[in-house]
Amino acid sequence: MESRARSTTASLMSELDKAPLGRHVKPFTDKNGLYSPTSISAELNKCDEPHPNVVGAAIAIFNATHAEGSLVCPFRKSATFSPDSYAKSLHLGTTRTWNADGTINEERWQQFVNYVQEDFGNEKIVKQSKLNEYLLKCLNEDAEEKNTGRNNNSYFSSKSMQATAANAGWDEVFKLFHNGAVKDGKKEDRYLTIKAVREFFEDTGELVKKAENGVLPKNEPVVGVVVEASTRFKK
Repeated sequence: MESRARSTTASLMSELDKAPLGRHVKPFTDKNGLYSPTSISAELNKCDEPHPNVVGAAIAIFNATHAEGSLVCPFRKSATFSPDSYAKSLHLGTTRTWNADGTINEERWQQFVNYVQEDFGNEKIVKQSKLNEYLLKCLNEDAEEKNTGRNNNSYFSSKSMQATAANAGWDEVFKLFHNGAVKDGKKEDRYLTIKAVREFFEDTGELVKKAENGVLPKNEPVVGVVVEASTRFKK
């Protein structure tokens, strides 16, 4: 029975792997195409996340809970799950940058870009504070989609829970992959280039490889202005 389940999961993931969403989630799965606290922690560790085990377990438990619609015990293997249908539902419920088949929704991508993008010289950047603003906009304005699990009556699938997860996820992205930051008093506002954000949506593994290989230099935050964007994401 377990062998058949793994075969089915592998088949589903082989289709999803071909699409941007599949390349987005695949780095955090194990050899069987499953999410687990261990598989997520291993990938976070490559990016020099200071607390990979704690963060990995938190992500896996939340995701598994959302996938199952009920609270998952963190001390059991139930925190291991397949990302295929789950990933589509959760990601459609936040920025909706992916289509249900895992391809990029170019109309939603452009809506995202129009809202968050700022010019800096020849570069276009996205500040973390602006991205968080956009997530709030999506939360308040996007239409209900019961087929994606967004904004329904289940606590574990509600739009507010998905927004909380999205904010936490993006905080991790900006922490691990940011180019630099703007500093206003004691508060820092990290930023990514728009190229990096697109790469995150299309192929997260490439960003992970860059982090793993030590080619993600961080610029020091500066007061009031954005430091020149790093060249690490340029062709």
